Amino acid sequence: MASLDSDDLRVQVTHTAGSTRVLYLPQGAPVEYAHFYLTHRRLVTAGEDHLVRILPAEATASDVNPIVIEDATRPMTWIDADAEYLVTASEDGAVRLYKHDSAELIQIIRREVLPVRCVAIESASRRGALPRTAVCSDELIVRVVNAADPRSIVLLTGHSRGVRAASWSPALPLLLTAGSDGDVRAWDMSETEPRCVKVLQNMLPALRPESEFSSSVVWHPSGAIFAMPLRTQEIALVRAPISAAEMNGEHVWETVVIFGSASGTTSAEQKVPSGLVSALAFCPNGRYLAAATEDMQVTVWALDSRRVLRVQQAEALVTGLSWHPTQDTLAWTDAQGQLVRWESVIGATLPSPFEQLQFAHAQAEPDVPAEELEEDLDDLFDDTPIDEPAAHKPVARRRPAPRADVDVLTQPSFQPGSTPMEAQRRYLSVTTFGTLTAVDQDTHQTISFESYDTSQRRNFRFTDHYGYKMASVAPQGILFACEAESENPSTIFYRPFDDVPGIQTEWSINLAPNENAVAIALGGVVNAGSYADVHVGSTTMVDEGKTSAATAVVATSQGYLRFLGMSGMQRYVWSLGLPVVTLAASATAVLVVYRAANVSPNHVHLEYLLIDLTQLATLQHGPLPLVPEATLTWAGFNELGAPAVFDSMGTLYVLDRAWRPGQARWVPALDTTHALLPARAGAAEESESRVPRVRCWPISVTATHLLGLLLPMTRTYPQVTTARPVVQELAMAMCVTQRENAATPLEEAALRSSLLANATRDARAATGDETLRASRLPVEQSDPSALEIEADKALLQLVQLACKADRYARALDGTRALHSEATLDAALKIASFFHLPSLADRLELVRAPLAVRKELEEETTDRACGVDALLRNTARLPVPVAEQATGTTAPTPSSQRLQESFLPRRPSETHGRSALAREGIAQKQAMDSSQTAPSSSAMTTQTPPSTNDTLPTPAPPTRSNPFARTQSVARERQLQKNPTGYDRNDAPQKRKAPETDGNGSDKRASGKQATLAKFAYTPSSNASAEDFAMPSSDDETES
Repeated sequence: MASLDSDDLRVQVTHTAGSTRVLYLPQGAPVEYAHFYLTHRRLVTAGEDHLVRILPAEATASDVNPIVIEDATRPMTWIDADAEYLVTASEDGAVRLYKHDSAELIQIIRREVLPVRCVAIESASRRGALPRTAVCSDELIVRVVNAADPRSIVLLTGHSRGVRAASWSPALPLLLTAGSDGDVRAWDMSETEPRCVKVLQNMLPALRPESEFSSSVVWHPSGAIFAMPLRTQEIALVRAPISAAEMNGEHVWETVVIFGSASGTTSAEQKVPSGLVSALAFCPNGRYLAAATEDMQVTVWALDSRRVLRVQQAEALVTGLSWHPTQDTLAWTDAQGQLVRWESVIGATLPSPFEQLQFAHAQAEPDVPAEELEEDLDDLFDDTPIDEPAAHKPVARRRPAPRADVDVLTQPSFQPGSTPMEAQRRYLSVTTFGTLTAVDQDTHQTISFESYDTSQRRNFRFTDHYGYKMASVAPQGILFACEAESENPSTIFYRPFDDVPGIQTEWSINLAPNENAVAIALGGVVNAGSYADVHVGSTTMVDEGKTSAATAVVATSQGYLRFLGMSGMQRYVWSLGLPVVTLAASATAVLVVYRAANVSPNHVHLEYLLIDLTQLATLQHGPLPLVPEATLTWAGFNELGAPAVFDSMGTLYVLDRAWRPGQARWVPALDTTHALLPARAGAAEESESRVPRVRCWPISVTATHLLGLLLPMTRTYPQVTTARPVVQELAMAMCVTQRENAATPLEEAALRSSLLANATRDARAATGDETLRASRLPVEQSDPSALEIEADKALLQLVQLACKADRYARALDGTRALHSEATLDAALKIASFFHLPSLADRLELVRAPLAVRKELEEETTDRACGVDALLRNTARLPVPVAEQATGTTAPTPSSQRLQESFLPRRPSETHGRSALAREGIAQKQAMDSSQTAPSSSAMTTQTPPSTNDTLPTPAPPTRSNPFARTQSVARERQLQKNPTGYDRNDAPQKRKAPETDGNGSDKRASGKQATLAKFAYTPSSNASAEDFAMPSSDDETES
């Protein structure tokens, strides 16, 4: 190993100590400058002393005068050049463009507020034209500036942390950007609008923007591969597209070679480098790759043999590398400000690093087949000039190379209502309670909460030294989490809104060293004097029966779901074993969304779990309704406890029947793309020609509205500003077909009201809270019966339209969806108005199943909803049998079944009941019979009480089923009024004969047909049985 005193090394101090850059000006000057470039080759350095020095390429050259550029006012951060121009970047935020020959400042391309970390000139630009330049700063945005017109700027967004480097392909208009988040993004810049064609996730080491180590990606001269440092302290060579048609090719973006500790050496004196990579550079013809590492070693690898070829030790950390265009020389600069020229790097016995090789570029030779380009790349790796052991070749050729990333649509993890860091600011959470903002102050963060209602929750601000990146806001407080960094573990921190000393205070816990928090959620009922308390009735005493077992849920990188109590005590650990995408919690449950196997490369497959927070039981599970090319962007709950998700296509899905275990299904409740279409300018304008100008970024959802921020179509996230964001409301509108049809609004209204009525009824039955309702509706309109009336009004209008258009099947469908016999009578009147007796007879057949459904509605809802339904379904008790009368011989089971087969059935039973409903009816009949009849003999002689008799108040029944739900007071009162449970007459009631005029014809409504819907409904409290009675057969014959 040579030392710095060797004849092959020439050392020159060019700058003060600090990060220093070096670059040989590239070969390939235009014809008018060819003589100048052949006789005056230059080398450029830039350093901490704010200076840029243009030096002769050869250390012994004495006929070239060095040039010093002193335009910058802060330390230099980057230099790049093409055949004509030199561009520099500085911490003063300025990007300056110079000419090679005279170092003349042409213009300042860009001035940034934050320090500029990297600039990259497009190497495939036209000769004589000012190139496009990619500017990377501490912001999350990469700006591609046209040097000919600095006002022409293209913005590239997508990185979650500051962008550290950018690099243009030498063959295609393809730009690679490397961020502090460890991601590499590939951008197709061939069109006016850039397109992200690939994201290599978590490949680079996660470094701070000002780090001396490298995140830069360097291109091979052919443009067929590129090298990048890995977070595993290795170097990967990744296959790149060689034509525009191969941006999404089958084998493109795959890792072909890994250089690292497993690589061999050609001499026992050489050692494989270790530590993070600080600089990378390909030689002019791409045969060799030079790398500088944390151990202050410069290593040269041969691409053909994949082994270490040369090593050289430096005196300080090397921060810049560059190969001479026409000589076997490698130059580097280090952290001490020294410029070192290493001559005779490869030597005369090995293939030259600078002799010209013919590379087939896609732009220069568009007719070259892709197979020939692949062969050129293979020949580059197969040309082995070193004699290797025969046994080593097949091992090296068949070594399994890890894949950089599969070319599929990916779903990143996220917190609902959060944004990435932009201009050192971000929203940790935006909810209906307020905004939670984080401001990066380099050494710490400032986190502030601004409440929308300061009378309920006060504003606060605190200094964060942990770097919290996740937050979840609930009525009782805020849960924070940060990732593990260096020696600091991942931390969970809870801050309540209402601090009760000794009961509800701040707490924090640390996860295991190998465990990171990836998603968090805060919810549940803490019952500790917070805003989430549930009290007994109107008293101030908390209802301990409603207290949640867990209020905080943390998903970790180990696949764990950690359930924490109100004090931070761990209540349960669920080993899910799959990567979690996001969490959302309500007062009763938590929604867990996790990744599953992808259906196709462009179709993300996610699944969900709905877990009860009181008993930690699984209520629902299944796939999420994501369409191809869509990803999940938000998740939450409405006030009825139903989960909702929002995808990147702008569709909101709500989980219908969420309270019925195992029966849930996702319903498209709102298409924001259609809802945000601009109003038509004229009647002739087609809907296809209209496009939305804004998009919705959701923050919350109610039973009737989606709440969110409206953003321009060019933005994905809202910017953090001093002004409080304005929340907009979008009314729910079911995704139905034939939007332009006149009947479509009625179908949508009927469906939406019916689903809302069922959801309200299920939520009340599952929680026992009769006050649950849609918060955006008036109290009198939010009751399930009132919502069903609204649905029936729309259905009756549909029946009217169908009768008018002679679409009788459609009228029958609308009648079957009605919710009461009163509205069924209104439908019969509509059929009579249009002289459709056959349709009226057919509609009359709907009455019996409708009555049965309404009769069992409350019982089936109570038994099907909530966690108790899980227990009843898994531990079903036998159906009780009524006691036999005294003195009769009990028949055998077989004879009993034979007798029962010939017994008459009640009308309600002929229409079928579920096993669960029959069980509940049988238990209720058994209890009623035991209360009303003390002995079997008394049952045979006791006279049934009339409806006018006053019934005694029975004692609360003793249930034989330990899993049965406790009856409410209202239910007990109902049983007191009707001890038998079912007192309907088997025969249908008589319908009042229609009124006739003097001629014997029926009286018809004299108004317009549009007033027929006014027949819709008469409140049951004001209606008598005769008003909705069915006509007898005699009456029909006479009429």
